Amino acid sequence: MNRNDIMILIVDRNPHVREFLGREFRSRGYGVREAGTPEAIKRWLGSDLPPDLVVLDPDLPPYKEKALLGELCAAHPDLPLVLHGHGVGDYSCPGPGVIELVEKSGRTDALGAAVERALHRAGSTRNQA
Repeated sequence: MNRNDIMILIVDRNPHVREFLGREFRSRGYGVREAGTPEAIKRWLGSDLPPDLVVLDPDLPPYKEKALLGELCAAHPDLPLVLHGHGVGDYSCPGPGVIELVEKSGRTDALGAAVERALHRAGSTRNQA
């Protein structure tokens, strides 16, 4: 899959973070959508052009702790997720989901590498199915 064909959904409560990450991933050739609310996430996931991968800060009100992650994994088990937040080292996705964990640091190199890994692993999994 060509990067120009890949759509990333960036989910963060902070619009400045969404804008910054969106700009970074667009400059790398990805398509980008942004969501700051659970309603916006559901709207993009149910759209005619759903994302190929979600970059998610799981600290999104009104969800508590790991509830948002659990809901996403249950509803979209094959959707690759990259968790990008503070204290994400102990998160896991029930089921076969591809998941990468990246601590927020203000740098995008580790996040970009995690996105590449998740897309590669998800592609490998889909090709085996």
